[in-house]
Amino acid sequence: MSPPRALSTRIRLVLQRVRTLLESEGMGVIAAFALALLAGCAGGAVRGGDDPGARPTDLISARVEPPTALLESIDGSMPVEAFRLIGVQRDGVEVTLSSVVWSLDLLRPGGIDSMGVYTASGTAGGVVTVSGSGTSISGAMLSANATVTVTIRRTILGPGVDTSVSGHFDGAAVADPTSIDVLYPLEGAVMPGNVYPPTIQWASVGAAGDFFEVRVTKPHVEIVALLVHTGADFAHGWFVPRDVWRPVADSDMDDPVAIEVERFETATSRLIAAAATRTMRLARGSIFGNVYYEDRTSTANILRIETETATLTNVITNPYPTAEGTRCVGCHALTRDGRYAFGTNGQTQAVYDLTVDLSSDPPPSRYPLTAIGAAPSVVSFDATGTYFVGGTNVSAGLVIFDAGTGVAVVSTGLPSANSGYPSWSPDGMRIAFSGDVVVAPTGHAEAGHPIGGDLYVADRAGGSLDFASRLVHSAASLATMPEGGSNDTHAAWSPDSRYIAFQHGPGTFTHVVRNPGAIYLLGTDGALHRLDHANGGAGATDGYWPTFAPYVTTEADGRRYFWMAFYARRDYGNEWLGSRGSGRRQLWVAAIDTEPSSGVDPSFVPYWLPGQSTASSNFSAFWAPEACRATGAACSLASECCSDRCDSGAMGELTCTAPPPEECRVAGMSCGGDGDCCSDYRCDANVCTDVIL
Repeated sequence: MSPPRALSTRIRLVLQRVRTLLESEGMGVIAAFALALLAGCAGGAVRGGDDPGARPTDLISARVEPPTALLESIDGSMPVEAFRLIGVQRDGVEVTLSSVVWSLDLLRPGGIDSMGVYTASGTAGGVVTVSGSGTSISGAMLSANATVTVTIRRTILGPGVDTSVSGHFDGAAVADPTSIDVLYPLEGAVMPGNVYPPTIQWASVGAAGDFFEVRVTKPHVEIVALLVHTGADFAHGWFVPRDVWRPVADSDMDDPVAIEVERFETATSRLIAAAATRTMRLARGSIFGNVYYEDRTSTANILRIETETATLTNVITNPYPTAEGTRCVGCHALTRDGRYAFGTNGQTQAVYDLTVDLSSDPPPSRYPLTAIGAAPSVVSFDATGTYFVGGTNVSAGLVIFDAGTGVAVVSTGLPSANSGYPSWSPDGMRIAFSGDVVVAPTGHAEAGHPIGGDLYVADRAGGSLDFASRLVHSAASLATMPEGGSNDTHAAWSPDSRYIAFQHGPGTFTHVVRNPGAIYLLGTDGALHRLDHANGGAGATDGYWPTFAPYVTTEADGRRYFWMAFYARRDYGNEWLGSRGSGRRQLWVAAIDTEPSSGVDPSFVPYWLPGQSTASSNFSAFWAPEACRATGAACSLASECCSDRCDSGAMGELTCTAPPPEECRVAGMSCGGDGDCCSDYRCDANVCTDVIL
């Protein structure tokens, strides 16, 4: 019979002390012999297969207590859970380890301190692995894991609603012809998580006094908004605040967002179920910068939307007047770094520095106004902003100009007539344009406007301004497509210069005749893709004037997205918060797969660009980084610099300078060069990012 466990443990301790004493005297053989004899007395407490040098207090395993934890953050609360790393000794005794190193595999849902106390952030949900590591007496490292599940629950009460209203939505809901089908967001839409949140909208339904529950969910997020129908002023929608949307964007990154709207009909006390669940997805990657577009309602103006905050700004508040006295600025273009903008009022043109105050009358420009007769009206800048290329109208020759002086420079190989809408590639080596342009004759509904043209590319010869033009797509090849026509126009290069997006249809414009249009993507390998999702669906013809954001994002599976802005006349939402029934041109943004597969539409269902006015006609959206000055450029204020630092140089001159290492810029912050960013990031399109082309 073996001795009791307590006695066996004491014997093992004695054995270890004896072994240590004998070995300290150099009596290893005697120690082994004595240990074997005593082990027999211990009834097998130390077996022949055990490490002779093992100690009973050595740790042999570990676990985290508690092994799982469920935390609920209610309306922003930050619940906590205390974890311990438990070590199991060889003798079976369990001890709570100190000096434990704690870590997490997912940071947004919360953080853990050195004592093992996990605190939920209150702004993100998800399942987190908590890891604890400790060291045994012998120096061996032991670790163990636990999981903590954080769920976010928030309830938003609209005006005139109290908490008792939530009880109306606890019962069984019934289907009804008046069940709500969400109009916006669109089913299957994809948008970056960091841009301004969508406004949820539905068609008119119900009567004053009815209650609505808008439910936005992910696996570990539940956002509920309770609203009351207030009568004629009720907008049948919910404007989602940014702080409320944040948990949706920061939780369960690869899961779809589900949106439902139920209605409690006060007159009958019926709970009417949602017609369907609307789903959309938030991309993992973030996009930044500003969208500059033309608002053409009564007169033309260039407006700017800051994409993260949806802030709308009039770029040039006092534009130069035309000969007739009209103050406007319409056709425009941006340098790739976002610092300079070209603008014209149709009679004169100039280039403006967007880092200076342009509110004076007249606004400052890089060179005096130049008459359109001697300079272009539709242009595109080269990769460095040194030159721009354009024509005096949409169907003339193409000329290259110095962007600092407005003076034409010598170049060769560009067309001298029947061309327009040039687009200079981001790598600076090619110019795409509409060639063989056909203009509608007098008497035609679109007299003077392009109604035909093919897609050309002019290849640059090295670092010179010499080009050789070639046809890359014949518009007639798409004449039998749903949009019809033989006009390729509004070419735009992808950020990596591998693809050209362009508009195809019977005409270039939609403000004179509402021409159908569709957007296509042409690869430099000749592969052509119709962007049906962006156009409004299979066979739809509502996609015009594409342009690309300078940012490329990466998903968890390594898939990468371009982001393309364009305009469409389709309905956005309802008639109260959206543009339903107006037919106005509105700006949309679609994700585009950077590696299209043959026969597969690489575009995704788009989202409406927040910040623009639904009461105006918006088009010609050019996406650019934050308007700031690169590191090394002259400055007078820190706010002018991408690095946010303007310091004196060796000669006393003020220049934009890189921050010291301890103040390096992190992901999402502006930068004027790679040296501004922390070591894990690169500066891409004036933003520190870990993704760069």
